[in-house]
Amino acid sequence: MDEKVIIENFDFIINNLTARNGFSINNELFDKFKPESTIEREYFLDLCDEIKDFGLSNGYLLQLGKPANNSGYFNLTEKGLDLKKFGKGHKKFTKKLKKEPLTKYQKIYLTFFIIFGLVAAYGVFRPSLTKYNSVESNKDNKEKVESKSEKINDSLRPKNYTDSTEILK
Repeated sequence: MDEKVIIENFDFIINNLTARNGFSINNELFDKFKPESTIEREYFLDLCDEIKDFGLSNGYLLQLGKPANNSGYFNLTEKGLDLKKFGKGHKKFTKKLKKEPLTKYQKIYLTFFIIFGLVAAYGVFRPSLTKYNSVESNKDNKEKVESKSEKINDSLRPKNYTDSTEILK
């Protein structure tokens, strides 16, 4: 039997249930199919068996006792109740269960947290090069200015002239 047909009819049963306990798959589907001939009845009973197996294997249904006929009575498990509350069918429900653990907000928050954390760690563990370079460049500039001013003064002074500051040294 085609899985698409099984899932479609299983969703029909779950969405149209009025009671969560003690329901029969045959009774729920009988109004939809209304089998009259023996071929229709065989198809109907095979479909009910497939739906029963599908519900039991996926954990949506819990069978009550041993069935006297093909059908039996069932209760919805917690997973079955969640599927009924979800109301969009088995396939969308399984996709919802497989969703990523983080929401969009959490992903954005985590991204910013990592970026700013890396920037802060870089600032703490690596000294700021701009401050260090500016101090070094200021020292270099002062030395260059002083050396240029000494050269200018040297050119204006005679060679034999001794400065009073040089004598004190």
